[in-house]
Amino acid sequence: MDMYLVDVYLLFPLLFLFGAAWGSFLGAAAYRIPRRLSLVKPRSHCTSCRRQLQPLDLIPVFSFFIRRGRCAYCGNPLSWRYPLVEAAAGLLAVVVFLRYGLSWLFAVYIIMAYWALLLATIDIEHQRLPDVLTLPGILVGFLFNIILYLQSGVVHVTARMSVAPTWHLSWLGNSGSSVFWPGWEVCAPVFSPWHSLLGIVVGGGILTLIASAARGGMGWGDVKYLAAVGAFIGPGAAGLVLFLGALIGSLVGIAMMLLGRVNRRQPIPFGPFLTAALILLIIFGPYAAA
Repeated sequence: MDMYLVDVYLLFPLLFLFGAAWGSFLGAAAYRIPRRLSLVKPRSHCTSCRRQLQPLDLIPVFSFFIRRGRCAYCGNPLSWRYPLVEAAAGLLAVVVFLRYGLSWLFAVYIIMAYWALLLATIDIEHQRLPDVLTLPGILVGFLFNIILYLQSGVVHVTARMSVAPTWHLSWLGNSGSSVFWPGWEVCAPVFSPWHSLLGIVVGGGILTLIASAARGGMGWGDVKYLAAVGAFIGPGAAGLVLFLGALIGSLVGIAMMLLGRVNRRQPIPFGPFLTAALILLIIFGPYAAA
């Protein structure tokens, strides 16, 4: 086997550990932010007995299973939020790398994916999307577009590494080609300050109309969420995220009603479906049109 490919294989566990470490932070942030607690102090501790956690308790994913899902000090059960978010963040790091390689696009999309994962985790538990995450997301998305716009050719960077030629042919680039996405170039992410501003207006504007018509059926946090998505990747891609999110949400909602888990009047948070749609776009979506 080519040594170059072997070297790339060796990156996968490092990428997973990198992502899982960030996932550990995201899991803690999902607990602290809605409760308006500091992200820095106190140090990581059991939420039941308040005992400070030791290094063996802080290994992403593995600590949960080593401790059998319980606190080592008081024996109370630990939330599954932590291993699930850590594993998801680790897998996202690997998959986004497979698509974009070590590039500016990897940096932008992995930050977007982790931000969206954090919002989805909070929305599932608390049925709200905090302004402290959505509003700065709009500003950060606009600033990223300025940086990317100033980098010559960065919008068209493709992955520079692959695990094997077959992966390269079936994954990297092809899912964003004009063959796979005929006529859908308008939905591709486009990085420029002008598209970012238009994405804020279009992304936030569409959901503002829907939220106004729904009369409480949709929260204003969703409006700010989609405005931030538009700030990052432009109006067409934001519209595609909304369409896919609504489609996924409808299918999940129907399935849950058929299973008797929810009724027609019971609200279902929309943030997780927007997150699922955004991650699908990041992994499988088209590249920006030239």
